[in-house]
Amino acid sequence: MLTIFGVVVILPLFMWFYQRVVPIKEAKWINTQQFESLIQSKAEIQIVDVRDTLDYDKKHISGSINIPLGRLSFVWHKSIRKDKRIVITSSRRADQIRAARKLKRAGFTDMYILCTDVTHLCEQTRSKLCAQSL
Repeated sequence: MLTIFGVVVILPLFMWFYQRVVPIKEAKWINTQQFESLIQSKAEIQIVDVRDTLDYDKKHISGSINIPLGRLSFVWHKSIRKDKRIVITSSRRADQIRAARKLKRAGFTDMYILCTDVTHLCEQTRSKLCAQSL
């Protein structure tokens, strides 16, 4: 009886937790200073913002590509190239980890995850990297 309970309830809860919390090795976490250094180095990067379109329209990093997390598995091949570095941004850490997992499954290996929320990045640094809609 306990075994059936474990398989039916505990295992799915463990998988849900693991996919959202445990980071993957292929993605390197970077802070704001490392991100700005990466931008200034003129390295070929693609910034992928996995937030919803409404949040993206409010504030986002200039030149970033908005692909909501739910659509990422289906449309990444139209917007993202595997031969460039990827920087994943979002307002939620769990979404960043899930996006990195999806991109890893698609064959991406050179990935970075921005530790700072995009909104906070734009407010703290007043950076020219940020754009917002009116």
